[in-house]
Amino acid sequence: DDFHLLSKDTRARILAGVPKAVDRGRILVLAGRRLGRRLGNTLALEHLAENEVMSVLTELRPWSGQAEAQQALPRVLALAAGVPLFALELARSPEAEVNLTLLMIIASRLDGLDLDWKMLQTLAMSPDGLDIAILARDLGDAEDQVKAAVGMATRAGVLRPNPDAGGAIRFRHPLVREAVNLLCI
Repeated sequence: DDFHLLSKDTRARILAGVPKAVDRGRILVLAGRRLGRRLGNTLALEHLAENEVMSVLTELRPWSGQAEAQQALPRVLALAAGVPLFALELARSPEAEVNLTLLMIIASRLDGLDLDWKMLQTLAMSPDGLDIAILARDLGDAEDQVKAAVGMATRAGVLRPNPDAGGAIRFRHPLVREAVNLLCI
């Protein structure tokens, strides 16, 4: 698990041993994000549907029967947006508050992508997104510089253009936006 967090050299050493393990009848499952080249059978994991997330949450004994949990369910479903880990962590709080664990998970993932935090924080303060010109103005940066930073974050899967808002740039995932907004300093 988390194969993508290993160094390039460590990944190469592990991959070098794969053919021998397969020849001995072993099945290896390497899990990670965007590893570049595909090896063997690759499975892409999709976000869960709302009913699947609800099924996971109702299996949590202390959570499923509480009235507060039922009131928080719409917020959990909206913020988790199909990511089971996010749903489980949000369910730990009676009001589905973003906890320190979620902040650390999201911040460390974003740090590993080497994105422009100032740009992300500016966008996080605007739930409906901003277009490049307004974002550049708010940041005090040149439009081409902001366009490059937005392009990098879009390719990383953090941002996306919103066609319903005239191409305004916004976060792809609602919990990531909320976490970045909470981390604004």
